[in-house]
Amino acid sequence: MKKFVLCCAALFAVSELLALRPGDAATKLERVRWVRGTGVVAEGVSKPRNSGEPELRAVVFLLCRAGSAPSTMALLDGLRREYSYRLRIGVLTPDSSLDADELLKKCPKDGVSFGLDLDRKITPTYMAGNLLYPMAFLIDDGGVIVWCGEAVDLPEAAERYFAGKLDLDVQKKVAPLIDQMQMLMRDNSERQMVQAMEEILDLDPGNASALRMRLFLLENSGRFAEALELLQDQRKAAPEIGRLYFTELDLLCRHPELTGKLPKLVYDFRCHVTDARMQLMMAWNLLRNCEFNAEALRAASDLLQATQKLLGNEPQWQAASALFAYRTGNLDQAIAHQNAAAEGMKKQSLDTTEVEKLAEFFRAAREIRR
Repeated sequence: MKKFVLCCAALFAVSELLALRPGDAATKLERVRWVRGTGVVAEGVSKPRNSGEPELRAVVFLLCRAGSAPSTMALLDGLRREYSYRLRIGVLTPDSSLDADELLKKCPKDGVSFGLDLDRKITPTYMAGNLLYPMAFLIDDGGVIVWCGEAVDLPEAAERYFAGKLDLDVQKKVAPLIDQMQMLMRDNSERQMVQAMEEILDLDPGNASALRMRLFLLENSGRFAEALELLQDQRKAAPEIGRLYFTELDLLCRHPELTGKLPKLVYDFRCHVTDARMQLMMAWNLLRNCEFNAEALRAASDLLQATQKLLGNEPQWQAASALFAYRTGNLDQAIAHQNAAAEGMKKQSLDTTEVEKLAEFFRAAREIRR
């Protein structure tokens, strides 16, 4: 049995060594049947539409029956709208056409290209034993993979690339260490895992995958204060990364004994993250996740006021303002803002089911109060 386990570990290690990672040339997407869209060319040099403007392609490997599959598709569709031709996205699955059809029924008809890996050869070429589905690969206009990681981190990676902040040399060093962390996590080799994580964070402060794995283990073992300390250290190392503040907020909200740290978190966030959309997202998260926290309510109010001039006409701002009005007992304003959010979403051809359901709840609450 011991020999069998060692053999499996060796095979797994070899498969990870053969995986396509940053710095490698992307391979051809052959024998793909695109069931939605026209596909995305993975290999070769692409010609940017505007001279001098970089273009990226993303290939995302996804399992159709995964619970996160619909939300992943929504995230990718949002990226497609944000970047248009600058980021062409294709989703590939090794699953059957029946599974793909069931997933696509839950998604808008006009979205990212979706293809079937007919021979199931492309998926192992890119994934090579990696279990982090859905996994994304960013490919530059020279046909080189510049980043790979969990699909949830794709928006941040694309943003860093277009801002000139995604260092290929760093990604080449980080990717094998991430693979190593995954293997050590499965083997329960915590000491070695911490060493790999520290190496990653020295190279790439705030690295999402490394932090996610380490925080998972810390929380599972009840070491919440240690998890908080890790996040705070990373915020100091990379204060401009908004994701770190949201991760810490999530930790604080799930563990009431830590919520005393909330005011400092919000203060630091406002000092270092000035993007209006990120500030609106923070307001929304404070309202959704910190229901009975007066400090969170006060901070959300300040953030909504700060973002009103730029984003006040957008449905996301209206939805957050509706929730704030509800939290502060103003049901008339809550209904008005929620209706405005629904109208704005209809103009963008977005699904308004959940938004209208909440508007109906606000109306029912007003009738009950009367």
